[in-house]
Amino acid sequence: MPVLNNSDDLCLGKNQRLTKSTLFKEAFEGGKALHGKYLVVFIRTGEGASRRLGVVAGRKCNRLAVGRNKAKRKLREVYRVLRHKIFVKDIDIVLVARAGAVKATLDELTSDLTGLLIRAGLMGGKSKGKIRKAIVEHVPASKHKTRVGDTHSNISD
Repeated sequence: MPVLNNSDDLCLGKNQRLTKSTLFKEAFEGGKALHGKYLVVFIRTGEGASRRLGVVAGRKCNRLAVGRNKAKRKLREVYRVLRHKIFVKDIDIVLVARAGAVKATLDELTSDLTGLLIRAGLMGGKSKGKIRKAIVEHVPASKHKTRVGDTHSNISD
């Protein structure tokens, strides 16, 4: 289980969160998407990106607001523990909770997010040759010509 700590070092201040809908839209439309069992990671590069986090849980995740909020809290906590291991600084990350995220343990979510970040080339580890070069090379999101549907990849290859 990840070590959960309440120190100021792990808090996400307002400058470390995505708050504007236009930034979420840029991540969804022009960023890279990686799909895991419990979450989808959208990675936004380009102007203004500075390792910020956005978390989304729609009604597909859970019908009740209390369940969606629980999923978002879990994803934020997992990111807080892992964010210091992300070595690329000028990116924004949007985590989208999937249906199983509410009932998943923190260990399962941590494992899922770690695997996706390694696969994206944002953390150290074995990526099996699937590093997203556009992310590592910091290609701005506005220069991607693909639609969101074209950027999806499945982690269960």
